[in-house]
Amino acid sequence: MEAIFIDVEALTFGVAFTGLVALLVVAAGIFLAGMAEAEIAGARFTWAEWPLPETVAPPERAKLRVAA
Repeated sequence: MEAIFIDVEALTFGVAFTGLVALLVVAAGIFLAGMAEAEIAGARFTWAEWPLPETVAPPERAKLRVAA
């Protein structure tokens, strides 16, 4: 009887791990499907073009003047 209980405990870790991996796969699939729909609608996702075109360039820094 104890051997059956130990086997069940070992099996629950495998089931939990497989469930976690399946959940991550589903979440990634939903995320990528949403991005694909946005690209079909005309949005551009080009990660190599940083900064993004919608962002504003940061203001230029003023040169520091130190009294001698």
